[in-house]
Amino acid sequence: MKQAFIALSLLILSSCYATVGSKRAVASGSPNTCNNFCRDMGLDLSAVVVMADNVGCVCNVRTAAPSPTANAVAAAQAGMATIVQQQQEEEETRQRTQQATRH
Repeated sequence: MKQAFIALSLLILSSCYATVGSKRAVASGSPNTCNNFCRDMGLDLSAVVVMADNVGCVCNVRTAAPSPTANAVAAAQAGMATIVQQQQEEEETRQRTQQATRH
């Protein structure tokens, strides 16, 4: 029982902490920038997403009338895709740095 308590304590103490939002200030003009970006492509702005210190624009085709749920799903998918891409780029950079220091 004592070992289980110690193991559980170590697991809890070593768990990761994930921050919410952005550590950096998000530009107050981001919604206008996104609106212009979408409009220039002939689309409507559906959402502005802030994830992993990045601002993302979610645009929709003007002829479609998506539900708020569809907009939320699209925004989440776009944000997660941005995070995955950023993590992959960081990992590739880390690997290149390690390889360069070995040679």
